[in-house]
Amino acid sequence: MSVPKGKHRPPPKTFEKFVLREFDNTPIELPTDDWPYLYLSRKTIPTHYLTVILTLVVLSVIAVGSARGTSVSTSDAHFFFMGLAFLLLQTKSITDCSLFFGTTWLVTTIVVAGVLLMVLAANLVATRLKRVSHWYYLPLLGSLVMLYLVPRDLILAQSFGVRLSWALLAVPLPIFFAGLIFSTTFRESADPSISFGSNLIGATVGGFCEYLGMALGRTACR
Repeated sequence: MSVPKGKHRPPPKTFEKFVLREFDNTPIELPTDDWPYLYLSRKTIPTHYLTVILTLVVLSVIAVGSARGTSVSTSDAHFFFMGLAFLLLQTKSITDCSLFFGTTWLVTTIVVAGVLLMVLAANLVATRLKRVSHWYYLPLLGSLVMLYLVPRDLILAQSFGVRLSWALLAVPLPIFFAGLIFSTTFRESADPSISFGSNLIGATVGGFCEYLGMALGRTACR
């Protein structure tokens, strides 16, 4: 604190006794790129986080169950897991881009731009496809394997333009193929409102699964 010259109070003649507190020898986890949580002393999900998450999950299950009943079809599971995977892919994209460009607003801009670009491209291509094909899952799995196997250090060593191209085109590439699958299957859904609701619930659960990184690290959850 700074004050005008001659205006500060004189220091006290005596100070209160310091209170010594004993701390246990529990080791503290040091933050890393895989576990960048400065506000946690160890790998765990805080209790108040779990309380809120479980409360929202229970309320969501009760609300959905009362609206449509307890019956669950294969189509519901399909759209549920599509929504869950989408949120996890978005988390992985943000994690990777944070290493490529630093944890700044630029990362969010790049990730959102890449996701929107792939979603738009998937919708344009889906309008030209006449039917659903299980072969769409092969390039989806291939793009996921590619992103898993390519070392992030290799991309980090490239120029800014190469890193930007990778973040805009390669990182969100699985979202393109997932968009094809979603658009073509949603088009043939017997009850679009129920299918879309299942997809949103899956996205909600996927958002909650992001917090597993606090306990397992980001690599284990990507």
